[in-house]
Amino acid sequence: MFQKQSKEYLINHLWILERFTGNCLFEHDLKPIEVKGQFPIDLISNFFISFSRFINEIYSDKIKKIKFQKQKFYFRVTEEHMFIVSSDTLKKSYESKIEHFFLKIIEKFYQIYSCEKKDEETMSNNLDFNEFIAAIEELER
Repeated sequence: MFQKQSKEYLINHLWILERFTGNCLFEHDLKPIEVKGQFPIDLISNFFISFSRFINEIYSDKIKKIKFQKQKFYFRVTEEHMFIVSSDTLKKSYESKIEHFFLKIIEKFYQIYSCEKKDEETMSNNLDFNEFIAAIEELER
């Protein structure tokens, strides 16, 4: 459902960050992407959180999307989390599918972890994401 005709995934990568601390709760490669070198997750999450705070402070606005030459990053911020997906699919016609996939991911996350979401310390240290990964893989089909 969320794949192009050639079986390439629309989504490359998923990150779930704690909104206020920047801690990465979850990251998942749906499709390996080519990057120059290896980047620590702290660097990536701090960039996303800092940029989001900058936009909020300067413009009183929220980030929805950042478009680079070869990648797009889509953002959704909830009360406690920042959800981010990357895609190398730059066609506008796929944006609604990506948005739909995004909403399903967030819905599944809170469906599975709703009782834990209140306690951020417990959440970042003790969650088992096997059920969530299985749910994402089911959504990918």
